[in-house]
Amino acid sequence: MERTRRGLRTGTLAAIGALSSLLAGCGQPSDAPTPEANATPPPTDARAALSQELTREGFAALRMSEEERAALSAAVEASKWTELPASVFPERIRRFDGVDARIEGWMIPGRIKQRRVLDFMLVRDNAACCFGAMPGADEWIHVEMEEGASAEYVRYAKIAVEGVLTVGGAAVVDGMQPPALRLRARACQIIEKPR
Repeated sequence: MERTRRGLRTGTLAAIGALSSLLAGCGQPSDAPTPEANATPPPTDARAALSQELTREGFAALRMSEEERAALSAAVEASKWTELPASVFPERIRRFDGVDARIEGWMIPGRIKQRRVLDFMLVRDNAACCFGAMPGADEWIHVEMEEGASAEYVRYAKIAVEGVLTVGGAAVVDGMQPPALRLRARACQIIEKPR
């Protein structure tokens, strides 16, 4: 009896699998690829997923281990690079190169023109922003506002910046490590004013 039930169960599962395969192509032209043929999502879907992940995780998605940070610094010091290559970063960070996202943090202003900030450091936490702790290579992003855009600076305010992230690519000057991460921003808004 048990053997008969097992045989029925196996036969039923096989039939369901075959039916699922037939229905998977239902409504598609016969020359359309099956879902199995499209195992890798189209680039736009992958980009959208990366954008959502980076927006959701923020700086946590860009975090490097102490060993990775040390290796990055040593590579810059030992190199004759004119710009920081993206290849020196772990793949889990390189994959965000060129991704559009919204990232939150605190501002250390750079160039200011008529009370509007044109570029700045976006740092992971306000200790680096306001109390002088030097951020690690993965704890800050050099933000440059797009042409015609600017940001408002409010001391100790948490901000959100929207734009396209670049991993590496910045100029190496006198063997000094340039910004590891850069963002070309179209918008910057204050999301939390200081108490």
